[in-house]
Amino acid sequence: MNGAINPVKNPNLKEIVDADILKRPKIKKLYVDRDGLHCFLLAGHEMYYNNFYNSTVHKIQIPETVSIKSLDILKFKDDPKCFEIVVGTEDGKIFLGAISTNSVEPEVIMPFSQ
Repeated sequence: MNGAINPVKNPNLKEIVDADILKRPKIKKLYVDRDGLHCFLLAGHEMYYNNFYNSTVHKIQIPETVSIKSLDILKFKDDPKCFEIVVGTEDGKIFLGAISTNSVEPEVIMPFSQ
């Protein structure tokens, strides 16, 4: 044993990584749900999404150019590929939206609103 760490590969994972997004210096926060399936990258006024089954990073449209301070994921028991997101901003606003990951691209099924 040479002490090297062997990465665990998910057989369902697409081998597409958007290196331009991942290398952006302004990504400041990372949120992962408790199950380790959903990952959000926050870059001040922008939100990006990735999940365990797909290595592509997707930009999620949010309504205002506000600085995101916090995020929480609320999952639906009857459909694990749909979930709500609560976003808190630096200036005290709260937004609620919903995302579906049933297709190749994540889809905002309930636009973010205050």
